[in-house]
Amino acid sequence: MSLYSDITIIIVAYKSEDIINETIENIGKNYKILIAENSENIDFKNKIEKKYENCTVYLTGDNLGVSKAVNILLKKVETKFSLFITPDAFPKEDCINLLYNELTANDEVAVASPRNINEKLKNLFGYYPTRKILHKDDIQSIPVDWVFGGVMLLNNYVIQKIGFFDENFFLDYEEVDLCIRARKNNYKILFCNHAKTVNLDHQSSKFENKIKAHKTRIWHYGWSMHYFHKKHFNLREYVKVPLSMFFLANIKIIYHLIFFNKIKLNNYFYFIRGYVSSVLGKNSYLR
Repeated sequence: MSLYSDITIIIVAYKSEDIINETIENIGKNYKILIAENSENIDFKNKIEKKYENCTVYLTGDNLGVSKAVNILLKKVETKFSLFITPDAFPKEDCINLLYNELTANDEVAVASPRNINEKLKNLFGYYPTRKILHKDDIQSIPVDWVFGGVMLLNNYVIQKIGFFDENFFLDYEEVDLCIRARKNNYKILFCNHAKTVNLDHQSSKFENKIKAHKTRIWHYGWSMHYFHKKHFNLREYVKVPLSMFFLANIKIIYHLIFFNKIKLNNYFYFIRGYVSSVLGKNSYLR
């Protein structure tokens, strides 16, 4: 077994021209890298493939979201493992090797993910339905129920067995859903404290209208949160988490309406719109 021959890097991009070169250079030239660009941007494809011999870019033709695009790449991977990273993720030295060692040591591990040194993202791992988060800096790795999708080393055999990413998710919760399905099939999800990465805050895409992009993200968070909990948990957990957040969001809207905080008012408004669309059984349609 060889680190470079056993792992294919897979990246889903959307208007990521400003950062994708840094992402690729951080990974290096020894890995095979597959990129799904959620557009028809042939110029993007030509530039990347000309500059980096180890990269192949697939144009999806439209903004398909994360799940559909990453599934396109997973079906083209021929190696034992796939490292799924976002364009704004920068694994530190030895990070990939440490994750690789965890998966090769145990065939029951479906996903291994590193600690994120971004303060806002460092605690995005834990358990369901308790949603408990562990704070143990002295651990090397520990089994959890879910991890953040910024950097995930996937056992491709397991992923094929349990099914690829759920394509009903356009944005948010798709990686958590994958982890929960792996756990239900008795596979392990590892949070690896000794492996380090950093994700920049929502810089994986360049948007002409950042306000509109932010609203879209919040809408999908509301939609995906409801869909995820309805799919996996009983009525008690459904009431405890998404329904309580829905009522809290309505209270927040009233509060920010009174004090006229337009930005936060819009945030909660779009969250509720996405949530209600999911309750009504509508697809995650907002683009």
